[in-house]
Amino acid sequence: MDDQELYHRFLQGHMEAFEELVLRHKDNLIGYLLRMVGGDIHTAEDLAQEVFAEIYVQKTRFFGASSLKTYLFSLGRNKAVDYLRKYGRLDLWDPRMFPEGENPEAGPEEALLQGEKAEHLAGSLARLSPEHAQVLRLREEELSYADMANLLGKPLGQVKILLHRARKALRKIMEEGEA
Repeated sequence: MDDQELYHRFLQGHMEAFEELVLRHKDNLIGYLLRMVGGDIHTAEDLAQEVFAEIYVQKTRFFGASSLKTYLFSLGRNKAVDYLRKYGRLDLWDPRMFPEGENPEAGPEEALLQGEKAEHLAGSLARLSPEHAQVLRLREEELSYADMANLLGKPLGQVKILLHRARKALRKIMEEGEA
C-alpha cells in the first residue's frame, strides 16, 4: 500500500495506517533533522515527534499535491529552522554526521584515512552557503527534483541549477583543501 492510500485510510480513522506511515518515514525524517540540528539526536527525535503530532492533529492540511515524504520534510525543516532560530544554533553540518571508519574490517590505516576524508568533507560542507548546504541535504535524502522544488518553493529548473552550483562549490572547496 502506498503512502497516499495509507493516508486516506488514516483520514477514515484507521490508526494502524497512521502507525505504518510513522514507521515508514520516521528514520529518514530523524536522519534529515539530525543533520539540520548539528547531530543532537534527542532534538532530532523531538522535532520528528512534533511533525507526526502535527499531522495527527491537523489531518486535513495535507492535500496530496506533493508526496507525503516531501510534506513531512517540509514540516520538519520548518520546525528545525524555528528551533535553530530560537536557540541561536545554525550549525548546518556537523563532523559527527560523517563517522570515522565505519567498515569493521578496515585496518587502522584505512580507518584513519576514512576519518580524515570524513573530516575534510564535513569541513567543506560547513563552508557552503546555507542554501547550497540545504539543497545537498535534501538530495542526500533521495528526494526527487520535483519534491525538492516543491519543498523549497522554487521552480524545478532553478532547483537543478542550485544543486549543480552547490556540487560545484563543494568540489571547489574540497580541492582547495587538498592543495
